[in-house]
Amino acid sequence: MSDSDKKNFPGWLIAIGIFCVLAGAIAVIIYSVNFGPEISEHAEQWALFGDYLGGVLNPIFALAALFALLYTIYLQSTELRNSASQLKKSADALDSQNDVLKKQSFESTFFQLLRLYNEIVDELKVNSRDPFIKRHGNISEYENRNAILYLSNVLKEKYIEKVRRGDFSDLSEVDAVSQEYDRFYGQYAQHLGHYFRTMYNILKFIDSSEIKEEDKPIYANLLRAQLSKQELALLLYNCVSLYGRKKMLPLVRKYRLLKHVEDDSLADAGHIRLIDEI
Repeated sequence: MSDSDKKNFPGWLIAIGIFCVLAGAIAVIIYSVNFGPEISEHAEQWALFGDYLGGVLNPIFALAALFALLYTIYLQSTELRNSASQLKKSADALDSQNDVLKKQSFESTFFQLLRLYNEIVDELKVNSRDPFIKRHGNISEYENRNAILYLSNVLKEKYIEKVRRGDFSDLSEVDAVSQEYDRFYGQYAQHLGHYFRTMYNILKFIDSSEIKEEDKPIYANLLRAQLSKQELALLLYNCVSLYGRKKMLPLVRKYRLLKHVEDDSLADAGHIRLIDEI
């Protein structure tokens, strides 16, 4: 038996062993005192001795067995507690590992969507067939974020400017802006449809993902960081319109995408309040 085994050997088993040895010695002494040093050949004497010895030792043995049972129960409960603790640690480790895997999977898709969004912006092109371009200088074509700048100016100067002038006295400002944006979108849907659908799906992907709720605004902020001030202006008017009011606006509000809208990018600085009136 090794030193470690001796240290781990239960003391109560040693005590019971010593007790059994002492009980045997006591039995020999009692027999010698009552029946003499020689072993009796009479069954009656052995029966009397057995009854006497049983009456004395049986309660002691029963008590020792009870203590042994209680100690065994104690050991089992300790082992169960230790096992439960180890299982909890294992479960926590698995949960943590699962969270890491979910986040890695989410980030892989998120950055692919973000890359797709920037590719869509880079591929935007508004050509000279637009009569508004012909009336505003010699440039015959706008590309990427210059196209966004152009579209934002068109919306402000050709459509929302009518609302600012008060041309729709019979409509509320929200309804008037929505009506003019709807006309603008109908003219430029081929440029803006894919753009806004991609932005919406990125927000929806963030919102419906299984990552921690406190982490979601971080990724929404990364999306917002991609937007120029003209894109934020277009987004605001899109959210006021019937095109974005139902689905886009709740997500834009939740992740505060419009908190950095600049007044000079809007047809009227007061239009930032329109989304609060819906």
